[in-house]
Amino acid sequence: MIAQRLVALSCVGVLLGTYPPATTAAQPPAELMAVDGSALVPMRFIGQWLGAQVAYDARTLGITFSLGEHVVKLKLNSREASADNLPILLAAPPMEVKGTTYVPLGFLALYLGVKVDWDEQTRIATVTHPVTGQKLMLQMPGGEAPAAPTSQPTPAPPRPQPPAQASPDAPAWLHVSGSVQLPGEMGPDEVFVSDDGAHWAFIETTDSGERVVDDRGATAALYQHCRGLRFAPVSSRLAYWGVSADRKVALVVDGKEYATTFVRPGMVLFSPNGQRWAAVGWEGDPTQPASRVATVLVDGAEAGRYWDAGIPSFTPDGAHCAFLAVDSATKRLIVVRDGVAGDVSSDAAIELMYAVGPNMAFQTDLGYACDGSLFSICHGERGWQVMLDSHIIATYRISKFCQETRASSGGFDVGHIVYPSSLVVADNAPVAAWWARPQPSSPWVCCLTGREFPANEEVDPAEDRITISPDGQHVAFRLRHFEGQGDQRRQVAETVCLDGKNGPKFDAVAEIAFSPDSQRCVYRAERAGSSRVLYVLDSQGAGPDAEEVSLFSFSPDSRHYAYLARHGEANAVVVDGTEWRIPWPEVLMVEAISDGGVRLVAREDRQLLTVTGAPSSPFS
Repeated sequence: MIAQRLVALSCVGVLLGTYPPATTAAQPPAELMAVDGSALVPMRFIGQWLGAQVAYDARTLGITFSLGEHVVKLKLNSREASADNLPILLAAPPMEVKGTTYVPLGFLALYLGVKVDWDEQTRIATVTHPVTGQKLMLQMPGGEAPAAPTSQPTPAPPRPQPPAQASPDAPAWLHVSGSVQLPGEMGPDEVFVSDDGAHWAFIETTDSGERVVDDRGATAALYQHCRGLRFAPVSSRLAYWGVSADRKVALVVDGKEYATTFVRPGMVLFSPNGQRWAAVGWEGDPTQPASRVATVLVDGAEAGRYWDAGIPSFTPDGAHCAFLAVDSATKRLIVVRDGVAGDVSSDAAIELMYAVGPNMAFQTDLGYACDGSLFSICHGERGWQVMLDSHIIATYRISKFCQETRASSGGFDVGHIVYPSSLVVADNAPVAAWWARPQPSSPWVCCLTGREFPANEEVDPAEDRITISPDGQHVAFRLRHFEGQGDQRRQVAETVCLDGKNGPKFDAVAEIAFSPDSQRCVYRAERAGSSRVLYVLDSQGAGPDAEEVSLFSFSPDSRHYAYLARHGEANAVVVDGTEWRIPWPEVLMVEAISDGGVRLVAREDRQLLTVTGAPSSPFS
């Protein structure tokens, strides 16, 4: 049985290799199998030959077939499958015959960008390797002739087709594994690419206005302006704002237009699984706070109208949505969960000058944790409270000094006790962090659930956001170093404080991030006294400095990393500290791979190229 054969290697999956075999010798014909007019091929054989990653889950009978940027998920004995997170229907189900698992040959051509030719007379299918160009012949034995593998009943969306070869100026180990032709009328505007690199969109400017053009070919409406293009994670759904000539604002999601009465549209937010979305926008005169109305949309439906509202937050599975708002009648802060108002502040939020900004910038925060619990910061009679669902986990009382200040100034314009918009929730643990301090003159303290890390230099909580590791065990933030007094006082350096310990000093630091396993910390730094920048990893340089560095990426296992470095007009990719010059002047995405390889999405003339490889591959 297939389960017995593969579980011996791994109860969850077996890796069949990332790169094709080094040999280029001619392959003898291998046998196909015909089932109900469809051609099936041995799964492990074709996976090894292509250099794909194939995983089998004996518990669910699920098969994951990954090649380049494409992922096809199948299930033994079922025609229902998915290709790049889109549902598909296979011509025949994967099946097990005498201990060997067979999968439909057609999905290679339709969903993985592999060229498959069928010769009816010889009954031989010829598969062309997408990287090496090597030919593999698969022969059908006697019996019913299969249908051509390109005639599946359910067509897939357009898929990248690999060009003949990579640029001759690229390192030998980098290979173009896929390409998408961009339309000829595309101008020099920025191209937006989905997280998986499989989809793109850009704003096309015409004499009559602007429209969004994407690879899925939908006819888009024409607007005076298009703004805020955003791809959803996982699902790659596309959303943006369109403004008509008469200043009417519409939100477009998956090609569907949602008319609004907004004067000032805000951010569109997708759930972590990419299946749901929410947005907030404002009506009224920005200079007249009394006329302000904030409307929250969730999946196209109005979730409520308020005096002000914050950005909604979804649970990881997208099942629940929550946001903070200010009630129009009472001006009190409320928590709205799945459309129902819950916890209410005892003070009118309009009086809390640093809770709701004068420019309709909502500054109080909340966020869902991985287990679905909700962290929030709300105001009570005596101070601020950090809440976990309905439980108070921290209280910051208002001091006598603050009460007197409030009475004399009419608001909390000085003397912050907690910075409400500083809340950060860990990705993989029910833990949060925020900025607070015991007195207005005290240094700020980074408060991690159950722990505290004082800032031993100055921080600006409005700009120096806390970065929390995925497991919730570590925090990092920027510190600012000053010299001098009074008018002579000036900032001389910045550094990153990791778990209370300061790192080396630089002119500036930014982009603090943790690896997926939470054990490594990286940030971008500008060398003192120069215009050169670099990434600092574990307090050491991650590679040579450059005029600009960007797009840092850890591999899923956290062992490898890659990023883009620019030297004048030339680009280079840095893989595990070694720099390799690349010929593409515009790189949109860099992704480190667990085997020490890298995947790039680059633009070359009218093509978006997916480029993959590893310095240690058989091609190097």
